[in-house]
Parts: sequence; C-alpha cells; structure tokens
Amino acid sequence: MNMRYAVLAVVVAAFAGVAVLKARDRTPADSAPTPAADRPRLVELGSDKCAACKAMVPVLDELRRDHAAALDVVFIDVWKEPQRAEPFGVRVIPTQVFQGPGGVELARHEGFFSAAQIEARFGELGHTIGDAEKQ
Repeated sequence: MNMRYAVLAVVVAAFAGVAVLKARDRTPADSAPTPAADRPRLVELGSDKCAACKAMVPVLDELRRDHAAALDVVFIDVWKEPQRAEPFGVRVIPTQVFQGPGGVELARHEGFFSAAQIEARFGELGHTIGDAEKQ
C-alpha cells in the first residue's frame, strides 16, 4: 500500500514540475515593448527563416534608428512566438501592421516594404514620422 502512495506522489510531483516549467517558458502576450500612448507603432510579423523577412531587418533597424522618438517598431517571429502573432491573423509573412496611438490597427501591408514606403504610409494615415519630424 505504501508503494502505491509513493508512486502517486512521484506522478503528482512530475506533473507539477512540468506545469511550472511550461509556465516559466511562456512568453506573455504583453511582453512586447509597450507603445507610448502618444505615438504610432509598426508591428512586423515574420520569421528569421524567411528571405523577404530577412530583407526587412535593415528596414526595421533604419526605422528604429531614425525615428526612435516618433515610432515604436516591434518584430514578432510567427514561428517562435505563435501566441503573440495569433491575434494579428497573419496570412502571409512578412506582414507590417500599422497601429495608431494606443495600439489601434490603422492598416497593414503584406510583403517587403521599404522604410520610405512605411514613412509615406504612416503619413497617409495621419502620423508624420518622416522628414517633417526633423524640422
């Protein structure tokens, strides 16, 4: 009879250990940088394995460098972090989601998009992040 309790205790401990490890490994959906309430955000959904997504890396770096005060830029790897990507309903990668202040989606684009095109699109959406911010 004591052997049964010992086996039961080991099984319960194993399940508890697995649950703790899984909870620790999860990336919370809100772990992305929080956008400033008063500025727009670009969410890039892609993968480090996708050729077009790799082509977007220097574009995202340029946007982060040139518009740090005016724009939040976030990258989500759809294969490594599917729980973060799921709310966006991505069909194709790369996808750029243009969000206004507060995280409201304003528009999206699928495929490669240059920094100039992204700046222009934000301008069309009423959020100047390009040359006008430098004046």
